[in-house]
Amino acid sequence: MYWNYRVLRQSGTYERTGEEWRLYTVHEVHYEDNGKPTMYTAQDVSPGGEDRDDFRGSWLLYCKALERPVLIVKDGNFTGETEAALEGD
Repeated sequence: MYWNYRVLRQSGTYERTGEEWRLYTVHEVHYEDNGKPTMYTAQDVSPGGEDRDDFRGSWLLYCKALERPVLIVKDGNFTGETEAALEGD
């Protein structure tokens, strides 16, 4: 298993109104050995570090997440679909 930071596009339906919602956030995503995403952190994550250089390294890992296709999550589950990378968005 391995992990990296990825942008997730989460969506669902509000129970009360029936309206659809959508939210883009960064999470740690864990993968099977074959590269299939299996789980992600319950809360979105943000860069941090013990000093400026550590923070910069963390920030750069987040930037790499923007270069990868966005993983689609519907009602808390991976759909197996991706959205094109966020370049130019």
